[in-house]
Amino acid sequence: MLPCNSPRANTGAALVTAMMFLIVITLLGITAMGATRLNLRMATNEELRVTAQQQAQSLIDAILFDTDANLALDRGAGMQHLCYPSGLVGDSAPLHAPFACASDSTAPTLPANFALDHSYLEVFREAINGQPTVTVNAVPGSEDSYVFRFARYRITAGYDRSSEGFGAAEISEGVNIKVPTVDGMNIF
Repeated sequence: MLPCNSPRANTGAALVTAMMFLIVITLLGITAMGATRLNLRMATNEELRVTAQQQAQSLIDAILFDTDANLALDRGAGMQHLCYPSGLVGDSAPLHAPFACASDSTAPTLPANFALDHSYLEVFREAINGQPTVTVNAVPGSEDSYVFRFARYRITAGYDRSSEGFGAAEISEGVNIKVPTVDGMNIF
């Protein structure tokens, strides 16, 4: 019988121990790679979501940049004023807009070189209790009370590249535009 500390008795145990460590380290590496791939996918999705939101918000900002052209007070209330792209059918590919463009709506006035790819837009002038404007008292209960009239608009802008596997977002904002007056009389 060989003694326990002889070189010939320990040769197999070292190999088995090394193989066990190698298997554990390999499994840890595969798990870390999977977690890294998942984190990368989540970061990419977040970037696409933020990009889509920024595109939709920039379209609203471009509309608000030129309120005289895009939020005209001479058209009626309770109707769509601007719509892009013309001929848009609601909730159809590739743009899943929640509205369709009316035949009498016009295209928006935007700054030069503004990219509208994959975007949709609606500017809707709302009627308030059936009226085209809402009256607001600036200093209620005072003798020096000032009365203003406002037209209310709802601007909905979206960016949709979901059919291509990219992000989609929609933003809707309410905007009040002061109706100009001359000596207390509304111009519009």
